[in-house]
Amino acid sequence: MSSSDCLTLRHRNALRCRYTIDSATTMCWSQLERELSKRLTNHSIQFRCNRLAGSISFHTTAAQGELNWHVATHALVASLDALGVTPPPPKVLAISVKTIRSPLPPIGNVITLALSLILALMAFLLLLIGLPAHLLPLSPGSVLILLATWCLELSLLMRRPFVQSAP
Repeated sequence: MSSSDCLTLRHRNALRCRYTIDSATTMCWSQLERELSKRLTNHSIQFRCNRLAGSISFHTTAAQGELNWHVATHALVASLDALGVTPPPPKVLAISVKTIRSPLPPIGNVITLALSLILALMAFLLLLIGLPAHLLPLSPGSVLILLATWCLELSLLMRRPFVQSAP
């Protein structure tokens, strides 16, 4: 991590910009002012340090605002590097999550398992009765086969939420 990680841009327009400096180490503001004045002597950029707020403001009167802000930012980063400023360690957010185990899903799983097995057995019995009945005249064989298909589909449909959630 470099000293540019210590800077936070708070405000910038064509004539002004302001950075706040957040450092893990204590910083000597008078040395920072000397370093910046050395680095910005050939440019039309003035700066002001606010020690209480931990910020530094840059002002310019030149028409090359964007170029001046790049020069000012590079001078500030180089000055902070020369002073040995280090950024603070990253903040870790600790989020506690309570896991609530409900007894209803296992009970629902057992109930749907029993119902789907009953429906699957009923579909098998309807199919056993429906196939020979399909060959006999005037018997509802095709209706029984259709009911067997419907029972099997319903038994699979009831088990789908519990089967899909399994890892």
